[in-house]
Parts: sequence; structure tokens; C-alpha cells
Amino acid sequence: MDAQQVPPDMSNWTPRAKFLDNTHNKSELIHLLSSTFRKHHITVEQCDNDADTSIVREALAAASDGSVEVRAEDADVLVMLVHHSSDSHHPLFLTTSNGSYDVRKIKESLSETQKSYLLFCHAFTGCDTVSAIAGHGKTTLFARFCEGDAAEYIDIFLDTEATKETVIQAGTAIFKYIYHGRDTTLGEIRYNMFSRKAAAGVIKPETLPPTEGAAAQHSLRAYLQTRDWILLQSMSLNPSDYGWTIGVHGYEPVPTLDPTAPEELLQFTSCNCHGDCSNRRCSCKKNGVTCISACGVCNGIACRNCSHDVVEIGQNLASQLPQCPSPTELSVLPLPGDPSSCDPLSRGFMLPWSQTHYSVVEPGSPVNLQAAQTAQLHMHREGYQQYNKKK
Repeated sequence: MDAQQVPPDMSNWTPRAKFLDNTHNKSELIHLLSSTFRKHHITVEQCDNDADTSIVREALAAASDGSVEVRAEDADVLVMLVHHSSDSHHPLFLTTSNGSYDVRKIKESLSETQKSYLLFCHAFTGCDTVSAIAGHGKTTLFARFCEGDAAEYIDIFLDTEATKETVIQAGTAIFKYIYHGRDTTLGEIRYNMFSRKAAAGVIKPETLPPTEGAAAQHSLRAYLQTRDWILLQSMSLNPSDYGWTIGVHGYEPVPTLDPTAPEELLQFTSCNCHGDCSNRRCSCKKNGVTCISACGVCNGIACRNCSHDVVEIGQNLASQLPQCPSPTELSVLPLPGDPSSCDPLSRGFMLPWSQTHYSVVEPGSPVNLQAAQTAQLHMHREGYQQYNKKK
């Protein structure tokens, strides 16, 4: 109806979603409905926490005496009804705004493995309390899980007595299985995927695997939810121990316990000193970090607060230092110039003094090979293998 047809007493009505976002409104609505139902001799059970398990428990109890129709919009309720229903129950139906579902027929269409893994799969791949895994649909993952390759890890989530440590280990292994990297670490899988996407020029962070810390918290929440559904008991364990924390609006998920970034990045600072950065006038020195390439004057190379010892090249040292090595002695990165020339003696080259800093050596200049080799070794350890000494 258009605005002219709205009755005056309805013009200020609040949308349902916005109304229910207010916890006070929700509490008052529940109180009003409960009191009205009781006045009409309808049994009401009010839940302090999530009502889904209570709904399923009461529906199963009623199905022992006759057929039952459950009205809900939550897929969690349907999954629990399918898992817990048996041949001894009378017909069970779940009715939503999209139609009605026969619980018995759904269960009969599933294999034994699918029946066993249904609760775990629904929880781990995303439900009301556990985030979904971007780029991996429920149907696809359900089929992969039921192939049996991850059975030993899934069984841990179905064990109501499993420890937190085993749950985290199993959850991490399942994530590695999802991303096809069972023989490596999540960090390596994440780095390799990032590198491929960066090379392609398109990076969507949500499609990357979770970090080890995020996978641990996800696994704990998924285990707690699966356990609640198995036992039909809300908050069967302390949520604060299983991926949740108490915030302003109640329980909130813990994304990860790992730091946001390495400490050296969190303490990022730079200076613009005209001296040698050796005293506390230097903002880098004052904050206890080394100078970096973003520093205005020293560029993290020409000062006493660098992460390396800069080799001073002067005429008084020329007689004591060897000349630039030939291409057969050291692999180098030629400076921009004639692409047909690869001779570092004629074009100059760059020596890696640290992970992020390079010193340009002009053609024919002497260089400290020991320092260069030490810097190269440091880069090898950090995974930077652009520069390798030839055997």
C-alpha cells in the first residue's frame, strides 16, 4: 500500500528487524506473548538462552504421542530434528515461510555417514553461532566430509568429552583438508594463496584460509555448538572457554588470540634526522626500533641505528677490498639499463643489506663480500631467495 493508504495509527510503526534489535523491546514482546498464550491454556516454556534445543526437545517428546508440526525459520532446528528423530516417533514436520519439510523423508534419503556428520558439518561450515567459510558452500563441504578422508578429525567433534587441545588440532587439520594442504601448515597455505592472487592482481582476503589463531577459535565455537545439539542442551560448556567473550551486548565471538600484526609493524615509526640517529633525538632510537627505508634522510641505510653495519666505501679502503665480483661468483639484480647487458661490472648491481634495504654499488666499486654474503644468508632465512651465491 502507498503512503496515502496507511492509516494514521500505523504511520509510525517500526520495521520488525529494527524493533527486535532492541533487547528491551524483545523482552517485552516475549512477556506479552507468553502471558497471552497462558491465558488461553497454552503451555509456554521460556528459555534464558538459545531456544532451538528446547524447541527440538519438546517436539521430540510430543512426537512420541502423535504427529507434530514445528514452525520456525531456523535451519538449525531442522538439522537437529533430522538427527534426533527415529522410527519410533510419529511424523514430524517443520514449516517455514518457504514451505513444509517432512523430517522422516529427509532422514531416509541420507546415508549413515551423512546422518552421523550432519550436525558437525552444519556447525563447522556456518550456522547462527559459527561463521561460514567464504568460497566453500555447505553442500560441497558436506560431500567432501562424507568421503571419509577427514573422519578421524570429525569424530573428535562428535566426542562430547573431547579436550580443547584435541579440538583445536582437529579443527586445524580439517581446515588444511578443506584448502588441500594436509602436508603443510595453514600459514604456508595462506601465504601461497596470497602470492598467487597477488600475481593475478585480485586479492579477496575473505577467500584466504584463516590464520592458526582464527582457526582455533572457529573450531572451539563449532565444537561447542555441535555438542549442544548432540545433548540438546544450550551452553553445555562455558562459552568463555570455547571461542566467546562477554561484551556490551552479551556474548561476542573471539576472532583470534594472536596479535593483529608482528610487533615491529605495530611499533612502526620513522625519523627525519640529519644526524647519525645514534641518540634519543631520533624518534626511531627513542622508540627502540631500527631505522627503515621510510626514514627521510638515512633511509634505514646510512646511520648508526640501522639493522646492519653499512660498509663505507672510500679511496683509503680501495686497496684492501676486492673489486665487484663477476657474474660467476655472485648472482645479482642488474640496475635498469640495456636489457642485453647482464654484466654487473658494467651496469652496477644491488646488494641486499637487510630484508627490505638494498645498497646500490656503482660499476667498478669495491665491495665487502663477507658483509654481502652475511646479508644474503639472512635473507635466505627469511624466505627471500632472490639473491643466491652460486656454487
